[in-house]
Amino acid sequence: MHTLRQRRMRLLIIDSAMGPMIYYNQGDSRWADYLYGDQDPMRSHGCGPTAAAMVISSFSPTSLTPPEAAEWAASNGFYARGQGSYHSLITGSLTAYGLNVQS
Repeated sequence: MHTLRQRRMRLLIIDSAMGPMIYYNQGDSRWADYLYGDQDPMRSHGCGPTAAAMVISSFSPTSLTPPEAAEWAASNGFYARGQGSYHSLITGSLTAYGLNVQS
């Protein structure tokens, strides 16, 4: 079985005020059933990691998929079981990946 990283990535680029941005959808069939925090499906609980992956992949040197962002979030205390993510995920993850963030 191939990992998500090994599969051919289909990328959609959208315009943003900061420039071109990679668009990911938490319901994408490549990761919709991935269990965030080993508990909750990305399709219903993965908006935070998905948004973080979009910004990090677009505006930092790192390429990150939503499941990779979810793994990082869960490992770093930003996963909220049954609720998705704590709001601090956005500033915490973007800062950790070298982006200058203001809350």
